[in-house]
Amino acid sequence: MDNEDSNHHGASIVAGNSSKDPKSFLDAMDFAAMSLDDLWKLHETVEAILAEKIAAEILVLRGHLDRLSPEASAVRRDLESRQKP
Repeated sequence: MDNEDSNHHGASIVAGNSSKDPKSFLDAMDFAAMSLDDLWKLHETVEAILAEKIAAEILVLRGHLDRLSPEASAVRRDLESRQKP
């Protein structure tokens, strides 16, 4: 197994990762000085980014599951298709 497959938390599979340290970026922000509207916009941006990253991670994990257990994946897909209207 190569390194990219085993390290599912790396920047290679999650869109939007930056080479900058997120902690230093957050340390540089003065949240107390931000308006409520700006804080809400930041919240919405973070929420959207996290939702996108979670969706990407789910796809990667489902791919791993499909490779590990094709039979279980077929059952899961069958159940999901039955639940859709």
